[in-house]
Amino acid sequence: MVDPAARQVPAAGFEPAGIRAAPLAESSFDAVCAYFSLLQMSRAQQTAVVARLARVVRPGGLLAPATVPVDVEEAEEGEGVFMGSRSA
Repeated sequence: MVDPAARQVPAAGFEPAGIRAAPLAESSFDAVCAYFSLLQMSRAQQTAVVARLARVVRPGGLLAPATVPVDVEEAEEGEGVFMGSRSA
């Protein structure tokens, strides 16, 4: 996703990073996007990661987390719908 974004906005800098442990300096980004990576984590991990991401965004910057509207820890099999398909 970084390559297409860099082609679309060549004047911007893009930095792929592991969301859980990458060394990210406080207030070092104008914007942070986290799409669907949160789905792979427990609620406790999600809370910690979102708080961490909020700290690395500069004041007035943007944080854009996105996932599906299902509580994965509590969901029954087949309860979640993603892109029109029920989860297995």
